[in-house]
Amino acid sequence: MDHRHFKKLLPLALIAVSVAGCGSGDEKAQPAGGTLEPAAARPIRVSGSPIAVAAGEGAVWVADNTGGTVTRIDPTTGAAHPDPIRVGSGPEAIAVGGGGVYVACGDDSVWRIDPTTGEATRAPVTIGDPAGIAVGDGEVWVTSASEGTVSRLDPATLELKGEPVAVGAQPGDVVVGDGRVWVANVRDGTVSGIDSSS
Repeated sequence: MDHRHFKKLLPLALIAVSVAGCGSGDEKAQPAGGTLEPAAARPIRVSGSPIAVAAGEGAVWVADNTGGTVTRIDPTTGAAHPDPIRVGSGPEAIAVGGGGVYVACGDDSVWRIDPTTGEATRAPVTIGDPAGIAVGDGEVWVTSASEGTVSRLDPATLELKGEPVAVGAQPGDVVVGDGRVWVANVRDGTVSGIDSSS
């Protein structure tokens, strides 16, 4: 089964905090102890089919699966930048870190966006059916759903570092933390852990 069936296309909603006004007559009073309850703000309209979102480098970054673009949103005002950034066809995953924005696309390409200039650069390597991407421990980690591997890329040049690491069947999402890279393998129902230092 194609890993894209496991993803849902959801509209982007920024999280806002609602506070009941004093003397407004609203029946929803602020909880005892001053605890605030989160509430979703009004959805922000972006083009196409937003499939993945990441925050960092002064913006919220939204990948449009059908348009092959990434839209920047101002996290303070909620305003979307009028000029989406063109990347590869069918973006599937996006990550921010190490001074860049990284996008894995369904046409086997990986891209780096300069958050200051908005310039997008394609990696010199191709990765078969890249399904997930993460930044951490000085590298960019990209899963290949078709090859059952995770590739390490240099965050500045996007060149391949070493050989791809074999994991489970049809790896999808990936995350980096505490010196390890964790990969969710869709087809065989497993999670793989990679020592990022070795």
